[in-house]
Amino acid sequence: SRRRTQGVNHAPHELVHDLAIGYGAAQIVAAVLLTHRVHTLTGSMALACIGRVLLESLVAGLAAFGVMLAVVHLFEPTRLDAVPAVLLGGMAGVVIFAVVLGGFQRQAVLDRWHRMRAVSDSAT
Repeated sequence: SRRRTQGVNHAPHELVHDLAIGYGAAQIVAAVLLTHRVHTLTGSMALACIGRVLLESLVAGLAAFGVMLAVVHLFEPTRLDAVPAVLLGGMAGVVIFAVVLGGFQRQAVLDRWHRMRAVSDSAT
């Protein structure tokens, strides 16, 4: 005889949202644990620095979430539109996350850019 599973029955298109939330939660937990382990082993980041990075990441994450939500809402909730919605929404989120973090770290990004240009200019 078949066993009936207890739980909430979701339509297939609703599972995408559940999987995205679960994946995001797993990534947050992994990032926190990895940061703690690296700090324990190397002592590389002071608590103030961790707090600043966490706040910057939170702001960038919220901006990325907003953009992903806006992109996904451009598509119909059908199986056919699910793939491009996830791909384009994810790509837009990654770009916005990188741009926002780059804005917070613009001086470090500019310094790295100038060092790279100096190396390439001296090599030619």
